[in-house]
Amino acid sequence: VPDDQLIIPQWLALFLKKVLTNRFARRLVLRTLSTRIHVKNFFLYDMGVYFRMHMASSNPLLGSILYSALKTRSQYNSEVAIDPAFFETFTTKFLETLDEYKRKEPKFEAHLDARFIGQSDKAILAANFRRAVLFVDLHVRKTSPYARPFLQEMEDFGLDFCGGKMHWGKTIMNMSPRLLKNYDKRDLENFRQYKKRYDPKSVFSNNYTSRIFGF
Repeated sequence: VPDDQLIIPQWLALFLKKVLTNRFARRLVLRTLSTRIHVKNFFLYDMGVYFRMHMASSNPLLGSILYSALKTRSQYNSEVAIDPAFFETFTTKFLETLDEYKRKEPKFEAHLDARFIGQSDKAILAANFRRAVLFVDLHVRKTSPYARPFLQEMEDFGLDFCGGKMHWGKTIMNMSPRLLKNYDKRDLENFRQYKKRYDPKSVFSNNYTSRIFGF
């Protein structure tokens, strides 16, 4: 969609900003735009992400509106990158697992959205290194006792059945070398060599990276 078709009137932006300061309104937006992967709603949410990512510089107010509406600190946010061909398989598993957890806890909620990212030729440990991927975003409220088990199950499915790679900057359940199972061994070795060359004193290492990468 051309950028010049994405501009909204300033009065509408101001109205939305005021409405979305209401906590209930934000929850309504999340439920309407990101639950259960109805085609229409998924398209709307995807366009919302497009707005937020590509319009913030030309329309800062619009960017702040969408950021306020779609971001919440009360949720775990986990993200797995998969081959787009596995999207239907993953969403089917998501809906089946969601129904299963709702039987355990009727008020249990989980939301899913996705974004397509083209391949990168520079970032060795990027999930989209040498391949285009679909980042599938999972949101679960932290207050639920089933939040972490749900994310664990979806993460395992993404890694084991979809050849997925986790987003390094978001919630990850598998804090072990298992996260690297879908990375090319040559890429991992290259990363180790670069790390050894440019960070010989392990300034940029910690217990987490040592546990994952073994150095």
